[in-house]
Amino acid sequence: MKEHLRQIGEKKFLLYAILFCFFGDLVLARYLFVKFADRQTFNEMLQIALNSQGTEMSGIAQADLDATFALIVNTLLFFLTLMILLHLINYFFFSKKKNFAFRYVTALVWVGSPSCIMLGLSYVRMPIVSLIFIVQGILYGYVARGLWNYPWDKN
Repeated sequence: MKEHLRQIGEKKFLLYAILFCFFGDLVLARYLFVKFADRQTFNEMLQIALNSQGTEMSGIAQADLDATFALIVNTLLFFLTLMILLHLINYFFFSKKKNFAFRYVTALVWVGSPSCIMLGLSYVRMPIVSLIFIVQGILYGYVARGLWNYPWDKN
């Protein structure tokens, strides 16, 4: 790995690291949006919550259900956008070799690599989703190994 890093150079490795991490942000944001901005999932979760309170969904007006679903979707979009924005800011500082950004990206990829691989393995029945997460886990692993081995000067 050290030889590979010497061959590609620091600037190219930083670019790869940022691109791979940003791709991971997009993959995760898309996954979370598809998973939680689904009306059927919302109805199932709401039914579970209402059952625990001894209430029926039929007692809630459709307009209220629609407004609640819209609120959840908009909140989800806001937080996913905020996550991506904060990560982009962090990647900017990472490209400038700031120590806090280095530590953040290091934690992100060391946690993200096994998490994405395990998530990918859990979606074996959905081969495209599974492959995307496994590949992302490998990309995070590449960045993690690179950050572990790269002898760069961090401010």
